Amino acid sequence: MRLSILCALMLSYMPLTHALDTAANKLVTISNDRDSSTSDLDLTLDGQNNVVGLAYVTTDSGKTSEKDFQVSDLSAPDGAVLAEQQGVKALELTGSVDNTAGTGALTIHYISNGLTGEYGTCDTTIKRGMNGVWALYDSNGKLVTAAKVITYSFGISTIQGLCP
Repeated sequence: MRLSILCALMLSYMPLTHALDTAANKLVTISNDRDSSTSDLDLTLDGQNNVVGLAYVTTDSGKTSEKDFQVSDLSAPDGAVLAEQQGVKALELTGSVDNTAGTGALTIHYISNGLTGEYGTCDTTIKRGMNGVWALYDSNGKLVTAAKVITYSFGISTIQGLCP
């Protein structure tokens, strides 16, 4: 009887232990031309450096907020909604990650015209290096560690450093 209770207790703690056995891998720091806020797009990794989620961490005037996503959110219709203003999805991330191959294909959707509801897109890739660290690359294969959202009156015109 005691053994079965002990086993049940151990099993109940296993998911918690696994959930805590994660690490962050920063892909890119994103700034903008409107204010001094910055956002980091981080991958959440398991003990084998496999991507299990994403975190979008924004710092603005000393305050930090975080949005967490599962890898499966990338394949949802709206993907991972990174930024939203007045009910409009300003930045969305869609795609897939192949942990076995150590690669991923990600598409950033950004509101390019809020009046008409048009979105622009940028295709990117992520790759796991020999050292286990993941990195972000633009559609031309250039390593990206910083990007800047360039806005205009009706939306986002481009994301410098990420959208060629």
